[in-house]
Amino acid sequence: MSEATYLYCLVRAPEKPSLAGAPPGLPGLSPPRALAAGDGLWLIAADAPLSRNTAATRSSAGSPTSPGSPTAPSPMRR
Repeated sequence: MSEATYLYCLVRAPEKPSLAGAPPGLPGLSPPRALAAGDGLWLIAADAPLSRNTAATRSSAGSPTSPGSPTAPSPMRR
C-alpha cells in the first residue's frame, strides 16, 4: 500500500457537489474529489502518498490539530 485517503470533510447534498472554484488542496496530495457515501452524503477526499505521511514526517510537522497546523480542522458550519 503506497497511498492513503485524506478526508477533508463530509457534505450533505442531493447531487454530487461541484468542486469548481474549490482550493487546490494540501501540497503533495491529489486534487480533492467527491466520493458518494450514501443517503445524500459526500466525502471530499484526496489521495495522500504514504511516503509523505509517515510517523516521522507527521511528528516533524507538529500535531495535525495544533493551532496553525495546515491540517487543523476548521470549525463546523451549519
